This record gives sequence, C-alpha cells and structure tokens, in this order.
Amino acid sequence: MSHLIIGATGKSGEAVVRQLAGSGLPVRAAGRDAEKVRRHFGALPVEPVAFDFGEAGSYARALADVSHVFFIAPPNATDSGPVERFLAEAVRSGVQHLTFHSGRTTGDIAGRPLNNIEKLVAASGLSYTILRPGWFMQNFGTWFLHDLRDEGKLYLPAGRSKSAFVDVRDTAAVVERTFTEPIHDGHTYELTSDQALDHYEVAALFTRILHRKIEYVELSPEEYIARELAQGHSESAARFTVGLYEIVKTGKEAHISPDIPNILGRPPIRLEQYIE
Repeated sequence: MSHLIIGATGKSGEAVVRQLAGSGLPVRAAGRDAEKVRRHFGALPVEPVAFDFGEAGSYARALADVSHVFFIAPPNATDSGPVERFLAEAVRSGVQHLTFHSGRTTGDIAGRPLNNIEKLVAASGLSYTILRPGWFMQNFGTWFLHDLRDEGKLYLPAGRSKSAFVDVRDTAAVVERTFTEPIHDGHTYELTSDQALDHYEVAALFTRILHRKIEYVELSPEEYIARELAQGHSESAARFTVGLYEIVKTGKEAHISPDIPNILGRPPIRLEQYIE
C-alpha cells in the first residue's frame, strides 16, 4: 500500500514526499501533470500520478492501493463539492488515514473554507489528523525572494504583529508521524517554531546572518494592494493576502504551540536555522 501526497510539488507537499521517501516509505506523488511530477522529483523513488480536484475521474486511480493520504485544500476551496466527492472515493478505496493540511490563520474560523474542509474530514468516518501550520519560513525564499534579493526589502502589511513561523521540514516530519503512529488519530495540531517574531525582528535576523542590510517596509493595506497591482498581480489575490494579515495583526499567529516538540521529541527548526 502506498502513501498518496496531493499537491506534491508545492512547498508542503514536496517536503512530505521527500520526508517519506527518505524514510523508505512508498510514495505516490500527485499533481495535475504526472510527467511534470516525474521530472520534478527526478531520481527520487516516487510514483507520479495525475490528480485534479476538478476532475473527479482522476480520484479512483490516484487512490487505488493507497493506505494514507496527505492533502491540501483545492484551489477553489469555497466549493466543498470536490472535497466531499474525494473523501467519499477515499472511503470506497479503503484508505486508512487522512492527514489534512489546514492553516493556522483561518482553520478554526467557522464558515471559512479551511474550517469547512476540516469538518468534512472529521465527519468522513476515516481515521484522520488535521494540521494547522503557521506561516512558512520557506515563503521568504519564494514569495518574498525577489524583494529580499534585489532590493533588500520586505514589503508587507503585517504591522508589528508577531508570527511563530514554521519550517516545512518540521511539518513534513509531523505528517510522517501521523502516518506511522495511530496515537494521532482524531487530533488537530498547531505547528509552529518556538519563537514569535515581528517582521522588524525577521529583517534584523536576515541582516545579521546574511551580512547585508535587510529592511522591513511596513505597508498599509492600500499601499500593499497598489504595489501588487503595479507588479501585475491580481487584485483578488492582493486583497486575500491583506485579509490574512488583518487576522495576523490580531495576535493570533503569535501563540507558540508545543505540538512539534511533543510529537517529534526535539525542538522545532528556528528561523535563523532556516536562513543559515
């Protein structure tokens, strides 16, 4: 029986694929284009498979002979229909355990898409674990890389709010435990590092470690949206991001969770370790 990883080439999914493959577990890596998945992982011993939440016909093949599933929300998470159909197929296929990658910012807010999916997972009748990771450290090397590298700036509407960031390698290690240790059935975990930092402190860490001045530029929501539009990004995406940071500014992301050390038996990766 294999372990199906949906969204295998994304930040979280790729980390999970590499974690499981590194431990010798059979991995089926799912993406919209199986050949692209194959090329992405190269010689890594994984089985690529085509999967698209929008194509119900792709479900059965992806789930065949699968014991465990890790999945993230589909792109249009406001429509719960695809997830409901996917979960029904998982039950029919004999899946033993689901691990759903939710989110810390909105996962516990009733009526929000991630919370709706959490409820569907819990009601599926399958063994399950829900993960609510904080903001990824890896975002600094992807979403924010251009500004950090080219301008030495971090432009965000985050105010002075603190976030307990998490490294995707830690989330992947937790996913493996949820697959191999039945004790995690029915649990919801918040995944964070053991420190909460505001973005001025983040910039100071980058400055110290990289020996290069990095500055956090605190933008208003309007300034952030205007900047995103000027760079060719969609207004809807910019407003969505602003909405997330408005929640972050309530202090919600500052809470440090003990779940990673409790599950893994070691401290979580810190931001300075990621930068180094």
